[in-house]
Amino acid sequence: MKAEILAGHGDHLEAAAEWRAAQKLRPKDPVIARQLATAMYLSQDYSPALPMLQELARQEPRSAELRFFVGDSLLHLENAEGAVPELEAAVRLDPKLLPAHASLGLAYARTGKPAEAIPHLSAALAVDEDGSLHYQLARAYQQTGQADLAHATMQKYQDFRRRSDAEAKELEQTVKITAPEPPRP
Repeated sequence: MKAEILAGHGDHLEAAAEWRAAQKLRPKDPVIARQLATAMYLSQDYSPALPMLQELARQEPRSAELRFFVGDSLLHLENAEGAVPELEAAVRLDPKLLPAHASLGLAYARTGKPAEAIPHLSAALAVDEDGSLHYQLARAYQQTGQADLAHATMQKYQDFRRRSDAEAKELEQTVKITAPEPPRP
């Protein structure tokens, strides 16, 4: 229960520690194994999570989420080539899984396949929180000779950056810490 509460609050690292403790009590419980692997993935602890996720994906080959977690972990571990088949499977199993489209587009881009990256990066723009997908899409358009689309997409990326920079500056202004005034005698 504590692991679920921690995960609900976004504290995936601590949730993983709780799932590890639960796994010691019930080592063969598949629910605990899946929750532990997921918490490790979400806490960006990709190296130790990967073998666990791969085993779970072998047990549940029709799980788009697990295939995505495996592929995205491989991508984060700089194995874009190995990520592609897993991410292709995730997208095939659930075409609405936008993060899988984003990762597949990035994997294609990193393996020198910008034409294949374009439809997946385009599909995932709705989940682009920092503009990085727009940037990668603009590069893919540029690499495939689509200069007008590259320019338009780069403009959207720059708009993202300007908004993000303005929000950061505004946050910095509101959070500015000032030293307390010294006590008066």
